[in-house]
Amino acid sequence: MVQAMMKRVIDNGVQGQYLVADEWCGSKRMIGTALSLGVCPIFQMNKGKEQG
Repeated sequence: MVQAMMKRVIDNGVQGQYLVADEWCGSKRMIGTALSLGVCPIFQMNKGKEQG
């Protein structure tokens, strides 16, 4: 759901260089999505908690 929202925002002309989010969004999938959309992901991550 969040990935689709990110794509819609970019497709509608909103420009940005970074995606900043808390640990709720910090996952390998979200990092990959941000990178594929051309933005630098900055997430707070839980120490020692594997997320996928």
